[in-house]
Amino acid sequence: MLLNVVKGPTSFKTLKSVNGILYPTYQAACLALGLLEGDNHWSDTLTDAKISSSASKLRELFAIILVFCNVSNPSELWDKFQDHLMEDYARDFQRYYPDADINAHLKNFSNRALLALQDVLSFGGNTLPHYGLPSPQAINGIVENLNREYIEYTNFDPVELQHWINQNEPKLNNEQNQVYRLLTDSVNTKAGGVYF
Repeated sequence: MLLNVVKGPTSFKTLKSVNGILYPTYQAACLALGLLEGDNHWSDTLTDAKISSSASKLRELFAIILVFCNVSNPSELWDKFQDHLMEDYARDFQRYYPDADINAHLKNFSNRALLALQDVLSFGGNTLPHYGLPSPQAINGIVENLNREYIEYTNFDPVELQHWINQNEPKLNNEQNQVYRLLTDSVNTKAGGVYF
């Protein structure tokens, strides 16, 4: 496309130069020359959809736009709507953990939104990097899954928990106390086991 518009290019570098500005990609140069349609109408579509759609439906729409609509700059669209695409994860977190610092978990919410997008895109055989978007982050080789059980397990006050145990342990009947001792001994000795 650039070869049809740029007159007398002397190198590949001059193809990426528009009005004295060297663009990092040919696509960016085409966009600067007005040869590509911008993403304003996709941005407008997502802006309208975020008013009445859930974050889950917004992610589905975002994936559909990526796959079928030849978006010029997917990463810019992601950056613009990222907060809306992960809003349900943040809301659920706040509901279950009103005293926790939500800002410390924003990266996890973003990662979950990327995972959800990746799931939808995989049906079409594509990946997020194919569209210039970041891959979901992996921790120790396993994609992080920030679920409610994990948060509950890691988000507690040990002093408050010990106080609760001290108050409620004497209330156990003999059978409950026997099971409680068996399980706590198994955990403390790292013996493990299966109990019914």
